[in-house]
Amino acid sequence: MVSLPPPGFFICPNINVVRIKVQSSFKKDTPEYKILKNNWRILSAYITDIEGDNLYNPLTKKRCTANEIITSSLELSGELTEAYILCQDFLKAIRNLKYEDADAFMNDWIHRLKESALKIQ
Repeated sequence: MVSLPPPGFFICPNINVVRIKVQSSFKKDTPEYKILKNNWRILSAYITDIEGDNLYNPLTKKRCTANEIITSSLELSGELTEAYILCQDFLKAIRNLKYEDADAFMNDWIHRLKESALKIQ
């Protein structure tokens, strides 16, 4: 069976671009690199879809929840945090937004993306 990436990977691929950029700033044998490398699916998924309460966090060297992995990962970079928040807002809107509110949301979201510190190509 093929394991597909979470839907957020296709909708907000730039979260992965930012994650790789941040991850690449660390040496491969560091806990910071490993937490970003091993948990990319968690960062790309919508927060309510995430499951897991027995994940290894290389930063704390303990087992933890997926939410703790997200928190530890986002503490590594403000740019990653900003990309994550924008991605989560977009994924939330796709699930919950009414059709008549979509245009206003997209205009606001695009404005927030342009105003962000993210350097997305």
